[in-house]
Amino acid sequence: EGFTSYVENRTMEALYGEDRAVMERLLDKQALMRDIEAAARPELTALKMPADLGHPDDAFSQVSYVGGMFFLKFLEERFGREEFDAFLRAYFDEFAFKSITTEDFLTYFEDGLWADQPDAVTEGEINAWIYQPGFPDSIENPQSDAFNKVDGQINAWMGGGEVDGLETSAWTTHEWLYFIAQLPEAITSDQMAALDGRFSLSTSQNAEIANAWYMRAINVGYEPAFEPLDGFLMRVGRGKFIYRLYAALIENDRRDWAEAVYERARPGYHPIAQRRIDEIFAE
Repeated sequence: EGFTSYVENRTMEALYGEDRAVMERLLDKQALMRDIEAAARPELTALKMPADLGHPDDAFSQVSYVGGMFFLKFLEERFGREEFDAFLRAYFDEFAFKSITTEDFLTYFEDGLWADQPDAVTEGEINAWIYQPGFPDSIENPQSDAFNKVDGQINAWMGGGEVDGLETSAWTTHEWLYFIAQLPEAITSDQMAALDGRFSLSTSQNAEIANAWYMRAINVGYEPAFEPLDGFLMRVGRGKFIYRLYAALIENDRRDWAEAVYERARPGYHPIAQRRIDEIFAE
């Protein structure tokens, strides 16, 4: 999954430019850090999963997807993109349609790339990335000029500006996700209503934006978002959205409401999602 996420980001860069790819990595890193903070066990925040997993599904989080991507990005930066791309091409050809272990990858990496540039990384750095909980300081710290501009607009609005003064016509989904994530914890329901009135965020048809907005609405207790949230939970079954939403509802004293929605929505969810959400309610 880390390779998948890495190739996805490279594809985004090729299609839409480096700035867009950087924005995605910044948002992904925020999600990764949330998963690390929420992990039930420290061992689940290492790329190499522990052998005593309670269930195979427990291995799938932002750690495997995004953490794996950042590990490969680290290798790309240390060895150079041209050399790393040649290694990846050979790696894909060598292991196409096969299952391999972490150690199989490391052996191939040592022989196929590291041996030619032994000073590019240290054994300690590789071990920290693969085996240690959390992620080392060498993880990329993406910086986005576009997001800096979003910060400026948030500061201006929260400083007393009018909601109509927010200039969002050129924003992509990435700017919207960053904007919602950066809204201050102290935002009021009236301020949420002002944003909702201008941008119809509670009824957004973009699942990523809607999910981010509902997370903030749950934390704030913004009541007008709950009816559309009900509809969202009934029609969307993707784990990356619904797991956090149900957990947030419980954490914010909305268990009864969440249980009523889940009772209706559960038959339409994938069995994996059913098991994970059952566990959320059982905690």
